[in-house]
Amino acid sequence: MGIGVGYAIAAAISQPHKVVCVQGDSAFGFSGMEVEVACRYGLPITFVVINNNGIYRGLDELPAGKAATVIPPTALTPNAHYERLIEAFGGKGYFVTTPSELDAALRDALQQTDMPTLITVMIRTDTPTPAIVQNEASH
Repeated sequence: MGIGVGYAIAAAISQPHKVVCVQGDSAFGFSGMEVEVACRYGLPITFVVINNNGIYRGLDELPAGKAATVIPPTALTPNAHYERLIEAFGGKGYFVTTPSELDAALRDALQQTDMPTLITVMIRTDTPTPAIVQNEASH
């Protein structure tokens, strides 16, 4: 987990085609700063970060006050704008919340051949994952 960015950089260096790297927000967290390398070398990579605010799934918003002590360890910052990370290094970023926005962002990102791009794709956090369904069924 977390090796997608490095593999995408290697693929972009080793062949002349556009590279697309799709991973979740948790996996991106392990090596996301490596987008700086992609920007430094102007590599034609489109990173797609599927963001559900956490590992398996996160929260739509973080609780405040005393409730903040019960934030699950699998929760990440809600609605994090990972695309801003690539923008900090000169790449182009997109934040999408609907299928039509994703379509437009992908079309534009895939046209970029002189810089990397990153699309943050927000998905629902209330859809059970297989691990959650299995865990709930065992109780």
